[in-house]
Amino acid sequence: MITLDYFHQKLYFHQPFKLSGNQRNFTDSVIVKLQNQNLEGYGEACLPPYLVETKESVEAFLKKVDPLKLNLFHLEETMDYLDSLSGGNCAVKAALDMAMHDLLGKIESTPVCRYYDSEFPTNIQTVFTIGLSSEEEMLEKLETAKDFKTIKLKLGSEKDLQIVEFFLSQTKQSFCVDVNQGWKSQEEALEKSLWMQEKGALFIEQPMPKTRIKENKIIRDNLQIPLLADESFQTLADLDSISENFSGINIKLSKCGGIFRAAKIIEQARKKNLKIMLGCMSESSCAIAAGAHLASRADFVDLDSPMLIKNDPFDGILYKNGNLSLISKKGLGIKRRENEDY
Repeated sequence: MITLDYFHQKLYFHQPFKLSGNQRNFTDSVIVKLQNQNLEGYGEACLPPYLVETKESVEAFLKKVDPLKLNLFHLEETMDYLDSLSGGNCAVKAALDMAMHDLLGKIESTPVCRYYDSEFPTNIQTVFTIGLSSEEEMLEKLETAKDFKTIKLKLGSEKDLQIVEFFLSQTKQSFCVDVNQGWKSQEEALEKSLWMQEKGALFIEQPMPKTRIKENKIIRDNLQIPLLADESFQTLADLDSISENFSGINIKLSKCGGIFRAAKIIEQARKKNLKIMLGCMSESSCAIAAGAHLASRADFVDLDSPMLIKNDPFDGILYKNGNLSLISKKGLGIKRRENEDY
């Protein structure tokens, strides 16, 4: 018999995390635990302030869940059951999805990637994210990120060009940019996108506000590098409109509802010739390990957030030479830290 439990965790950053329109020192997260006899499966609902979901809404949803209806061996039916409780709440559904996968993999002594024809996560090249920073802050962060091949620069301010110029003057690492909806007009977005391309950006992510999807088409059509949708894209239902206006998507488990649904999105996105980034929010090793099991099916990987937080409640991920590897080959491959204060 499966039992359900959960607890709240504040994930604190080593340094304040800044992006367009937001700065914070921590992110709220709710950790879900499913237990079957002596085996435990974990999942995570990450709740940055720009999302609709909160720890209160997550807990309210979890109180409605009947653990007896969480069938690990029929995940599609189980996700349909969760949808019957609420049409939204993607983050908490993702947490339950992760926990079910983790528990199933531990029961069957197999890594989650095996269920999706994906490779076991070993030496996965991930970008390292640098939030909006002063020159002094960037130098410090570049030292931390010196082993990473590619840096993701958060942009969306009046200093975008200066930030990129300073970055290029300090390192030979490749870079991509994430604007987080920070460019407010199509003209600004097109002009800056072409400039970023000229400077060597590998791709550009979410240049304009998320609802202005159609305005991205002219930008996409004028670029030789991918233009990725992040905030404009959430679930499978968004793929048609996104494929007409962007050249790729950023899939995040907490946005789309978990591993099972992310795998379906990847399958359909490939049919539309979309580039795929497997991304993350400011999550612990729990959610990052879950995403890593699909990493071999993505074109770009952004799974670096455990390096940005200082009180990760889980072990299991190894970062070495700018690459990510999992250690355990059971379930998600994570283990809860016994000495963490929750």
